[in-house]
Amino acid sequence: KNCSRSDRAFRSAQKSRREHRERSQPAHRAQLGPLEKKKDYKERAKKTHQKRDLLQKLREKAALKNPDEFYFAMTNSRRGEDGKHNKVEETKHLSQKQMVNMKTQDIGYLNMKREAEAAKIEKLQKDLHFIGAACGKHTIFVDNEEEVEKFSASEYFDTPEEFLTRTWNRPTNESLERENLFNENLTVGQLAKLDQKRAKAYSKLTKRMMREKQIGRAADKMTLKKNLISSGGVTKKKRADGESVYVWKKVRKG
Repeated sequence: KNCSRSDRAFRSAQKSRREHRERSQPAHRAQLGPLEKKKDYKERAKKTHQKRDLLQKLREKAALKNPDEFYFAMTNSRRGEDGKHNKVEETKHLSQKQMVNMKTQDIGYLNMKREAEAAKIEKLQKDLHFIGAACGKHTIFVDNEEEVEKFSASEYFDTPEEFLTRTWNRPTNESLERENLFNENLTVGQLAKLDQKRAKAYSKLTKRMMREKQIGRAADKMTLKKNLISSGGVTKKKRADGESVYVWKKVRKG
C-alpha cells in the first residue's frame, strides 16, 4: 500500500502516545471515598476562602457597630422559617369616619383625573374638527339599474378619487382648481400622510374617551363603597337582568 509521509508520521505518533490514566484511590483507603483531584481541591479551596472572607466581614461589622443604633425594622420584622427577616404587617383598625374620609379623598382624586381627561378630549376635538365617525356610510338612491351601472362617485361628489374615502372636509374639483392644492408643494403622497396623521389623532382621541369612561366607572364604584360604609339599612337585591342593586331604607330627614 502506498501511503504518504504525513500518514506514516501520524500513525507513529498514535503508537507512541501514552494513554492518560487517572490515579485511583488505593485499596486500603477505599473507605475514604474517591481520591481528590486538583480540580476538586480548587473548588473546595474556593468555597473555604469565600466562607472565611464572609466571617471576617461579619466580625468587622460587629466590632464597628454602634451599641445605640436603632431601626424600626428591628421591632417590625420577624425571622421566618427560611432564616430571613420579613416585615410584619400590622392590621390597622380604622374607624368608620376615617374610612369615609379616605374614600372621599380617593373620589376627589378620580374626579380630578376625569376632568383633566375631559379637557384633553375637548382640545383634541377642537383641533380635529370632530364630525361623526369615520366608519359612517353614505347611501345614494337612483331610479333604475341603468343609472347604477353608469354611476360614478367621483362625478357625483365632484371630487377626485383620492378624496372619496374622506368623510370630512371633502374638497370639490372647483375648489381644488381655485386653491391649486395639487401643486408641486402638496402632492398626493403628502395628502396621504396627512390623512394618516389624522387617523392617528382620531385613535388617540378614542383612547382618551375610553380612559375617561373607565375613570368615571371607578369613581362611581368608589362612591358606592363610601355610601355603603357611611349609611346603614342597606339591602342588596337582584334585578330581572341579573344585576345587583342596593336599596337604602327610607329615612325621614328634617
